[in-house]
Amino acid sequence: MRIEELRERVLAEFGPDLSRATPASVTEFLTRLEAEEGGENGCLEMGGYAGGYDRIIRTFLGRMLAAHPDDSVVPLWKFCLQLAFSMEEQHEAARLEPLFGDPL
Repeated sequence: MRIEELRERVLAEFGPDLSRATPASVTEFLTRLEAEEGGENGCLEMGGYAGGYDRIIRTFLGRMLAAHPDDSVVPLWKFCLQLAFSMEEQHEAARLEPLFGDPL
């Protein structure tokens, strides 16, 4: 996927200021993109890697650093989107935990 197509899809999905983006809608959007692209799109994928999450991140970032900028901008943007909204979800869960108690 090229950046122009990603931009068009993101704007259609979330609006020009991403105001319709939530942790759930971002996850659904990225899952849909991955399914459409057959999982071979340069996104961070957990399968096939050994050594834990930190090794996966290092491998992914190393691949993106070595790639041509045109080939790395989309996977890096999607990674950042996923990371930002997963952090937001964790923050909200921590903020709401006192209201609901410990998770089961």
